[in-house]
Amino acid sequence: MAVCTALLVVLAGLLSVSPAAASQPEATPVLTLAESLELALEHSPRLGIAQSRARQALAQVDQAESLLKPRVDVFGTISEQTTSDLLAGLGVEDPDLASHSLATHGDSVTSGAVGMSYTQLIWPLGESRIQLEQARLAPEVARAQEALERAQLLRDVENAYLSVLEAQATLEWARLLERNAQEALRVVQDRLELGAATELDRLAAEAGALQARQARQAAEDGLELAWEALYQIMGVPRPEQLPALEPLSQLPADALLAGLDPEALKAQARAGRPELVQARLGLEQSRLQLEQARIQKRPRLSLEASYTPEGAKNSLSLSLDDRALLQATLTRVESEVELIDPSAGQPLPPSPESWKVGLQVTWNLLDGGASAAAVREAEEAVTQAELTVRQLEAAITLELAQHQTGLTQALLTLAAAERSVTEAAGRLAQVEQQAHEGAATKLQVWEAEAALAQARLKQVQALAELARARTRLAIAAGYDAEQLQALITARAPGGM
Repeated sequence: MAVCTALLVVLAGLLSVSPAAASQPEATPVLTLAESLELALEHSPRLGIAQSRARQALAQVDQAESLLKPRVDVFGTISEQTTSDLLAGLGVEDPDLASHSLATHGDSVTSGAVGMSYTQLIWPLGESRIQLEQARLAPEVARAQEALERAQLLRDVENAYLSVLEAQATLEWARLLERNAQEALRVVQDRLELGAATELDRLAAEAGALQARQARQAAEDGLELAWEALYQIMGVPRPEQLPALEPLSQLPADALLAGLDPEALKAQARAGRPELVQARLGLEQSRLQLEQARIQKRPRLSLEASYTPEGAKNSLSLSLDDRALLQATLTRVESEVELIDPSAGQPLPPSPESWKVGLQVTWNLLDGGASAAAVREAEEAVTQAELTVRQLEAAITLELAQHQTGLTQALLTLAAAERSVTEAAGRLAQVEQQAHEGAATKLQVWEAEAALAQARLKQVQALAELARARTRLAIAAGYDAEQLQALITARAPGGM
């Protein structure tokens, strides 16, 4: 008897514990807006392209600045030439030496030489200097473009995140409407059986149920598209189990950008807007191109000088081109060919000291107007770049005013939406009390629930629009990516 009692106790314990443990559902992962932004910054192809262009521009600078660094080349030659040509090239006129060389080397001589040259650019001039300055501007342009892409990416991720929340609220409302429509159809069918409704009433109820079902299906499709858009913008694959999102809440006062000094906003926008930075850099590039076009109309000066000491295997050369550069080259050559003076039995005396200086001036007198046309084209490009900068600066005030107005309207819309939620909640409580007292039907309670869901949807949409308006104003004011990211995630304690 005691054994049976013990078995019953154990069995009761297993029955009381096992179902509870088995019924615990797995916790749904939560994807916060802050995590979404971090994922996008790490994986988005859009930002990756901008970063790659920035690295490419830096590589172009390294390539351009390589002209300023020493250059070392090694070379080797081997040739076969007639002995008479070799002697003539060496300036040998003694017939005995010529005969001896022909007897020693034959009709032809195989000669070889190896050498090394060291070249150093001393100063870039003219077009080389302009090209170097243009290359140095390229990374700044790329960084401005990357900053623009980064800000737009943060904006788009926030927009996609908010769109999912809006789609979820829309689907919740649509499901309640479908439930109510089905209930309304059931009530009409019951009344029709009692003779209290007509066939026309039934058809109208069926049409309402069909429309509600179609609206629910459209809301489900919209939610699927919103999820897909969010993960595509973040640049990560969509998981099989979709996470939960943090609900929207009122934005902190310091994250609303309300009450800021308009002049300070305009000054910050003029200094930090990537579009303005790009426009100013484009103006600098246009001015460099104008300078390059004007160089073509000036006379061209070229200077070359070389010096070889007596008997030396080294030679030094200098070259100057006022449109290119000033550089020096030191060359050393080792040759295998050695001629012997038969009368003395010794090698020929070393080559004498030699030097050469040449100056050339070139001035184009007629080119069909190409140079003048190039200058005019470059001047117009500078004018357009200056006007672009002025246009962007002038548009800042209007853009800031528009976004400030949009932020104000979003605040007013949110206030109205919150009042509607309060009224709808009060109405639902009133109808539930009436239903408890038998003065209201189940359908009336459900209709009040749907009205509350609709009010909450409008509240979610108003909160989302307020966040979007705030972000648009921050981007227009020239907030950098770090400031913008902190602003977007400052929704409530805990991240949202």
